[in-house]
Amino acid sequence: MNLKTLVTALVLGSSSAALASPAAALQLRGSVSIGTVRHVPAQPIRTVVRDRGWVSTEWHRDHREPAAVYVEPAAVYVEPAAYVKPARPEPIDDCDNVVGSYYRGPVGRMPAWGHANVALTAPTRIANGREVIAVGPDKGVFTGLTLRATDGATFIREISVDLGDGDVQRIEVNRWLDARGQALAFDIDGRRGRAIVQLTVDGHSDAGSRYMITSER
Repeated sequence: MNLKTLVTALVLGSSSAALASPAAALQLRGSVSIGTVRHVPAQPIRTVVRDRGWVSTEWHRDHREPAAVYVEPAAVYVEPAAYVKPARPEPIDDCDNVVGSYYRGPVGRMPAWGHANVALTAPTRIANGREVIAVGPDKGVFTGLTLRATDGATFIREISVDLGDGDVQRIEVNRWLDARGQALAFDIDGRRGRAIVQLTVDGHSDAGSRYMITSER
């Protein structure tokens, strides 16, 4: 009996037995090879995913550390601040320095040596026909005086310079000072300069007008 006849007999016998007793039917599992042909039951295809996600019934994680990325910081240009020349301080001009006819403001001091330009008075005004300015020997020696207007107009009639020991130098002026005009400059008696005890300026100042006295050496 050859192989094909044997298989046919087995199949027919199994069929007859199944028809006779369904509960006793033979269940065949596995693969059947006939000749050179082999039938293999289909298997699910396993999908491989490199990133995180479901793979079949298992959870797979990609544990690779992310690569470090260097980011070049952006250059920030800052515009340099413009240079601002500091303003020269202006003299205080409140004119609370005149009480009656007497000057009560600050008085400048001439240094003992070297070139200097000293504000002998702050901006002030002539009240009641004259202004008396106490200087004092402790303020140094002066070789000249300069009067200039800072606001408005002031009429200067005469300047009296008390040099001490009864020595008084009188300077007749009879000139107007205004902010647009020239300053008035006068020499003090004495080649090396003299200490000034007191100045008396005769004249008057218009409303809102100011003038000041300086000395340069």
